[in-house]
Amino acid sequence: MLIAQVKLGWNRHAWDVLPSTVAIGEKMSLISQILFAVASTSTRLSMLFLARRILATGYEKLQKIITFAMVWMSADCLIFVIVALFQCRYVFLLELS
Repeated sequence: MLIAQVKLGWNRHAWDVLPSTVAIGEKMSLISQILFAVASTSTRLSMLFLARRILATGYEKLQKIITFAMVWMSADCLIFVIVALFQCRYVFLLELS
């Protein structure tokens, strides 16, 4: 977002931003949201893999719960990325006009 503030003028009021920089700014915002979702999911999965490895012997029920949580978080991240990508079709339409 620092790049957007310096190069695209996001440190100004909304009515002072040039229309030519809106589309690229929206794309940068979308990319940063997706990268944040993937990074935070990777961190959570890493912690769950560690917990699963520590609990390798015994606690089979807890291992199943951890595996379910890992699948749930992965699916949640994938759904977020898909929704984030396909909700912003209007950004690509701005380029065509």
